[in-house]
Amino acid sequence: MVVGREFGELNAQTSAHLPSGWTILYPLAKLRRRDFETLIETGEIHPALTLGEAERLLARFKGEADTNPRRLNPRLRVRHFKEFVQETSVDWSAADRDFIRAELVQMSLELKEPSDSLAPVNRLFSDCNALSAGSPNN
Repeated sequence: MVVGREFGELNAQTSAHLPSGWTILYPLAKLRRRDFETLIETGEIHPALTLGEAERLLARFKGEADTNPRRLNPRLRVRHFKEFVQETSVDWSAADRDFIRAELVQMSLELKEPSDSLAPVNRLFSDCNALSAGSPNN
């Protein structure tokens, strides 16, 4: 059985990140071990993962076109990332925290309306707005 062969030797910490359904575990068992571990670390594999999400992850790593092109749910992804940060950030180094904070600020600066061709405006960090607009004061 593919699931037993691939997941039989996982430790309890890794197993805690897996969904519980066998049908959901099956596509995950087809991933390369390195890809599987990366997806756990990034929070893309989590206990609430659906079968459709697991199949799309497998398709992505096999280089196949997404068989279900429906719109991704960005709120769900942000919620999962938030949970990942809350659960793991206590173990991060100061350098990791600084890097992640800088990346998140940069991502927030890049958020804009799809039809908006102007520089992004950051509502969360108002002091960053001048930077993104290229203000000569900074």
